[in-house]
Amino acid sequence: SGLIIAVHFNQPFQIQGSGDECTSGDYLELRNGPDRSSAPLSSHGRIGRYCGVNPPTTIYTTDNQLFVHFISDGIDEGHGFNFTYEASKFECGGELTARSGTVTSPNYPHFYPHGRECEWRITVQGGRRITLIFNDLRLEMHNQCNYDYVSIYNGLHPSSPRLQKYCGIIASGTQVRSSGNTMRVLFVTDASTSDGGFNATYTSEEDAVCGGTLIGPDSG
Repeated sequence: SGLIIAVHFNQPFQIQGSGDECTSGDYLELRNGPDRSSAPLSSHGRIGRYCGVNPPTTIYTTDNQLFVHFISDGIDEGHGFNFTYEASKFECGGELTARSGTVTSPNYPHFYPHGRECEWRITVQGGRRITLIFNDLRLEMHNQCNYDYVSIYNGLHPSSPRLQKYCGIIASGTQVRSSGNTMRVLFVTDASTSDGGFNATYTSEEDAVCGGTLIGPDSG
């Protein structure tokens, strides 16, 4: 459907559970999908259980289904919980023309949504080149990066050569440079596994590259 679910927790929130992961007592369990076999829904990579008095303000699913399960042991009582939910859609991509800027996956640093294709088209001052610096990248891993990935292209044209394609985890500070003043960044996700996404900044402090060695048939 292209839509996700935004869950907004309201106060008062008071569930009498205990333990860092709410492993005993009362707890609210949220799952990122239709049933208990779905992945836990958590803003910090935990097991999807909520208790105590300080829930996150808002969390997002990565698809259009949410499983809610509340457990009470009958010993201690609290005010319980109240949340509202709404269909939502993360916007992503766009035209970037500033000398420097930031590119992030939807919902970063939390789970990115499924089934998305986001394109950022970066254009800086003529005579400059673009340096894209990845501060963080955590995507689904695949040997060929066929599932979730970020591709960076040396220009804006559909036939512009690809500079890099990333998935899995890469080192913070990894850099990709264009030869001229344009660069295209494409983020694609499939219909399954999600992770924390990516955060990258770009600068245009260096001069564009020109010249080089051309090797081809003798023109006579």
